[in-house]
This record gives sequence, structure tokens and C-alpha cells, in this order.
Amino acid sequence: MAWRQRKGFGSIADEIEVFQTVDAALLHLLLHQDNQRPSRSGIPSASRAELYTLVDSGVDCFERAIALLEEYRRLYVLSRLYQNRKMAGKVLETWRRIIEGEADAGNELRDGENEVRKYLAKIRDTAIIQEYGTWLARRNPELGVQVFADDSSRVKFVPQDVAQLLKERAPEAVK
Repeated sequence: MAWRQRKGFGSIADEIEVFQTVDAALLHLLLHQDNQRPSRSGIPSASRAELYTLVDSGVDCFERAIALLEEYRRLYVLSRLYQNRKMAGKVLETWRRIIEGEADAGNELRDGENEVRKYLAKIRDTAIIQEYGTWLARRNPELGVQVFADDSSRVKFVPQDVAQLLKERAPEAVK
């Protein structure tokens, strides 16, 4: 991690390529190390904590990071990478993959449907909220309806519009 602290000093030739390589190598090592030492009793291992720190602080090798995280089947960590880039649609798409049963080697997304509901309350993209809110309503009608009725949500919906939307996309959620 010490090499990453040298970013921006200007004394390193080909800085962009160097730090892309450093980030990719570090990510690869941390993924390998974390696979060798899975967390016990819900407490993240030191390598997992470092992995989160690396991804949450942003990596210079974004495309390579996606490929590595997919290769290691670390979907939750991939969602954190997307969160760092403010890519809400990709975060939710990745969580949906996990919730619908795709293997996530880290098993880190706990109570996934509720996490989707809470995340939808924090974002402002109406189309994404409608897409994933109705998807959630099909899976879990109670939580899905909460997405559209949450007073703390950044996007407010008109109840009549919500009823129509749910009738069309998640009829089992409408009573």
C-alpha cells in the first residue's frame, strides 16, 4: 500500500501505467490472499479489510479490477468498486446477481433484499428506482412497496403512479 501513497508526486516516470499496474497487482494479491484465509465468525480478515480499503479508495485499473473481481467471483467487492464510481445501476445489477443465486465467493452481502431497499432510498435516479423497486416487489412485495412509500427516500412518488406501476410490473404486490 505504501507505493499508492506516492501517487501524484511527479517523480515517477509513466506514472499512469505504473499505478495501474501497482493497483492491479495489489488487487490480485489481496484477492488471492483472501481466498486462502476466509473470514471467521463474520469478522473480516486483515486481507479482506485491505481489499475493501483498496477498492473503496478507488483503483487506477478500473477495467482490470472488474475482470479480476469477476474471475475471483467476488461480486460484493465488485459492487463496492461500482459504488466508489457512483454507478448505482451497476451496484444494483451486481446485488441482483447475488440475490438471484449467482456465486459470490466472499458471501458478504447479508440481507440483500433489505440492502437493495435501503440503497434505493439513497439514490436519485427515478428509472433505476422503478426498475429495481418493482424487481424487489416481485420478490418481496412488502419490501418492494416500502421502496416507493419511504418518506426518507430522495425521490418521492405519487401514490396513484406507484399503484399503476406495481400493477403493471409487480401485480402480486398490489392488494
